[in-house]
Amino acid sequence: MRARTAPAILTLTLTAVLALGGCAASESEATSSQTPAPSSAAEETEEPTLEELPAGSPLTVEDRKALKDVEGVGTYTLAEGSIVLVRADAPLPEVVVNDASVKLAGMGMENEGRIIPPIGADQNLANKLSAESGRNVYVIVHLIPSTPPSDLPTWPVYLTRPFDDQFHDSIEAAKAGAIAHAGGDASTVDFVFVDYVN
Repeated sequence: MRARTAPAILTLTLTAVLALGGCAASESEATSSQTPAPSSAAEETEEPTLEELPAGSPLTVEDRKALKDVEGVGTYTLAEGSIVLVRADAPLPEVVVNDASVKLAGMGMENEGRIIPPIGADQNLANKLSAESGRNVYVIVHLIPSTPPSDLPTWPVYLTRPFDDQFHDSIEAAKAGAIAHAGGDASTVDFVFVDYVN
């Protein structure tokens, strides 16, 4: 009697194991079919357009041409030849500010023992950066305007371009004057600083 029931028990056990395995496999298949493939989420992410790129993004010559008439964005060519994006809704990138400062400093000329900027270069650069970026860009120069005897200062002062012929005793006063001239909103103003004294 015992010899006859053992195969039956073994058959029932195997059947139960196979049934459970089938359930687990079908549950696993159902779960995997509900989980989206990782690549599908990545495919939905769109690349930003040229107009949406952040300030300071590198551009090609073709990009510069494409952005020529787009309001609120512009381009700046660094001294080493690469082109970067500038935006009206973002401060000038540090790389642009530094490049413009170095460019102007290199144009300084020695005159009677002091370094002075070439006439109009600071104003021209400020105007060009303002037009290209859509922001209010001012160049603040630190210089000694003249030598004695003179009715101009013969000591270091700050001068703001393009609008101001007033000499300031501090860079803070020069910045405050520029911000007031721009309408009082400091978030729309950028500064390029050039030191012809030190």
